[in-house]
Amino acid sequence: MSKLTPEQQEAAWLHCEYVSLPEGVLWLKSQFNLTTSRSALSNWLRRRRAKNSLDACFNRLLDTREQALLIGKLFRSATKITVANSVLISQAAFEELQKKSEDRDDAKISTLMRLALQAKEQEIKEKVVALQAHRLQFDAAKVVHRKFKELKDIDDGDGDEATKIEKVMLLLFGERPDVTDFSEVGPDLPEKEPLT
Repeated sequence: MSKLTPEQQEAAWLHCEYVSLPEGVLWLKSQFNLTTSRSALSNWLRRRRAKNSLDACFNRLLDTREQALLIGKLFRSATKITVANSVLISQAAFEELQKKSEDRDDAKISTLMRLALQAKEQEIKEKVVALQAHRLQFDAAKVVHRKFKELKDIDDGDGDEATKIEKVMLLLFGERPDVTDFSEVGPDLPEKEPLT
């Protein structure tokens, strides 16, 4: 088979893959005047199938890489995935899953599912942050409401604005930690001037 040109080998592959070994041997003799045994033809076909399978796998990997690069360019990162894009990604994965198993692109499905999961994780994180912000605002409003009379007294009292703010902070948040003592933090931090 090595005596054949690449084009002749391709023609031999296309014909001999779909006929019996004896028919393939006869066809090679008639087409290319090539004498070979059924065993040699069988071995060559097996090697060719393995090579084609590897080539197909490699091509799928290249396609997946190109898809990932394209998706990366489109979204820049998982943090840029919008809700609309998340829906499109999920629909594309669903459509791919609906195909017959031999027509499915598993690498594409895997990539789309990972993106869909990243989008869902992002959505959950955004909701958690929004909930935490709301909780902080609610808690702060609750404390201010409870301490309204005392806050009004501080505002109406004597002193400059900085003093009043210090009193409000003390009332709402309690004692402030000493921010001038860095001994417990570690030796890497430089000494700071006290805050005034």
